[in-house]
Amino acid sequence: QVLLGFVMGHEIHPSVHYSVTFDCIKYYTENELSSPSPDVVERLLKKKDLEGAVDIVYKSREGALLHVYDELLPTIQNLCFRCVISITAGQPFQFDHFNHSGSIIFTPREGDDMMVVDICPSKSPSFQCPLIPLATRLVSCGKRYLEFARKMKGDDPYYRANIDYVQQFLPR
Repeated sequence: QVLLGFVMGHEIHPSVHYSVTFDCIKYYTENELSSPSPDVVERLLKKKDLEGAVDIVYKSREGALLHVYDELLPTIQNLCFRCVISITAGQPFQFDHFNHSGSIIFTPREGDDMMVVDICPSKSPSFQCPLIPLATRLVSCGKRYLEFARKMKGDDPYYRANIDYVQQFLPR
């Protein structure tokens, strides 16, 4: 599921953050998950796979919020790592949702004074974002999520194996 909303403001670099949800209604932000309540910890430990979102917020004349909801490990692997490898090599990347229909196409190109990425969700309006800040923040978000997942789910051999697998896609 992709939601795209518009905000107005001055041009700034994009921010990229993950969140976790248990019910698709309440999303627990990175800040909330840095010191979760015992109830949230218990719920995290009981879940086999964690679902949530990666949000890309970019404020410019057009402004945009891209909310990518899906299972988090495949999203981190494909959106935060594989996508970055492709777009920084000048190649387009198609992000296909893991548990939902739809896709997002990221196409790098020369902008007026810098490299940009055209971001084209299949179910929402397109927008563009500066390539280097976007790539840097996507990778950083992915690393933060893997660190969180190891902390919360590292004792689960199934989830730890999946974390180790996703780690292989981290851009070098």
